Amino acid sequence: MVLDQQGQVVAFLPNLSAQAVIVSISLSTQHFVPEQDRWLTVTTNGGATAGFNGVGNGGQALPNGYYHIQVRLSGGSVLDQPFYLEHQAWNGGTVAAMLPLHGDHALIAWNYSEAVNIKVGLYDLAGELVWVDHGVGMAGQIRWDLRTSSGRPVSSGIYLVKVDASSLDGSVEDVRMLKMAVLR
Repeated sequence: MVLDQQGQVVAFLPNLSAQAVIVSISLSTQHFVPEQDRWLTVTTNGGATAGFNGVGNGGQALPNGYYHIQVRLSGGSVLDQPFYLEHQAWNGGTVAAMLPLHGDHALIAWNYSEAVNIKVGLYDLAGELVWVDHGVGMAGQIRWDLRTSSGRPVSSGIYLVKVDASSLDGSVEDVRMLKMAVLR
């Protein structure tokens, strides 16, 4: 179990099972940064391991602070290991929206230090979703043919480009907002 400073259970670890009786546990680090370390590994003296990615029971990242990993032994006693969780902003890449001169399309390009899932949504200034597409990879481009998702040509105007990039394991996310002008 993962407990906060008030002793509330905020996350569960996969069951630790070992061939021998568990008499000790150790953590891979005492200061855990999910965006950098990816996993906090809990290891028992019997060699069993469990991982923790900084996400609580509700699927949300836990706030920065001190936590405890607790393992309850079969005799009822508890092994406890404290650690500090610190989220850091993920600044792993660049995103650009380009509208070539005299072109009939636009490009949304990305370049990250690791492979990412990309979701691009284009919105008009009223906040209505105009078009959406997806991509995967460390670097790439998504082509927009200046049409709505239903195939109608878009009007001249300013469009907002929302780019959601997330690591392939979903543990970190980067959201960027760009503007693009379409002139016809």
